[in-house]
Amino acid sequence: MIALDQFLKGAARSFDIGAVLSSYDRDMEADQADFEALKSDWEQVGLDLYKAIADYEQ
Repeated sequence: MIALDQFLKGAARSFDIGAVLSSYDRDMEADQADFEALKSDWEQVGLDLYKAIADYEQ
């Protein structure tokens, strides 16, 4: 029964083009935390690429 309920909610969200079924409370602190997390992730990706290129050149 729970699986059917979750399935129906998921199906309804796929047809919810205007996003009226979902409401999100966005605050600046959460936005800033997301920004910092993404920044950190991409900095790590850059360092990994730099290391991979340096290792390949040797």
